[in-house]
Amino acid sequence: MEQYYYSRATGKTYSASQMQSVFGINVETMALSILNGRGFYPVQASSPDFDTKLYNPTFVWTIVPITGGQGAERTYTPNAKPLPEAKTNASIELKQRANEETLQIQTLSYLSDTTLTSEASKVPASRSPFLQSTLDELDVVTNQLGTNLAAVDSATTVDEINDVVNPPTGIIFTGRGSG
Repeated sequence: MEQYYYSRATGKTYSASQMQSVFGINVETMALSILNGRGFYPVQASSPDFDTKLYNPTFVWTIVPITGGQGAERTYTPNAKPLPEAKTNASIELKQRANEETLQIQTLSYLSDTTLTSEASKVPASRSPFLQSTLDELDVVTNQLGTNLAAVDSATTVDEINDVVNPPTGIIFTGRGSG
């Protein structure tokens, strides 16, 4: 991948060949400290850390330390998409995830669609325990999908939708014990 360089003076990025032709700077032979001194910074890879199906990203350039000097990276800010668009995108994303989960359950069970459909059409008392456990797993996914879709539909802000689609994860430390 080609390296680009950010210029504080122009607010634009330039390829190595543009640096040579526009500014007369050979980035391959010039020390990073001199390049930085002239207001140019190698662009560092960065991307939004939020759901771009729910938020439009805007960015500003930020100068960051890198080995041997400084580089530039984009710092992104989320701006909520219109609520109807966010609801549509969230519904699609939730359905796709549920489809992936159900496919994984089916794959791990080694059962075909036909077998699962046939078994699901039987009265629960007459189903085999192995097949019933697979159907139960599928029910958990589809029930959760229904709950999530209802929550998205009733949401009044994109942040509420984001909490459904991308629930917070991690460990909450309450200050007691060893943490």
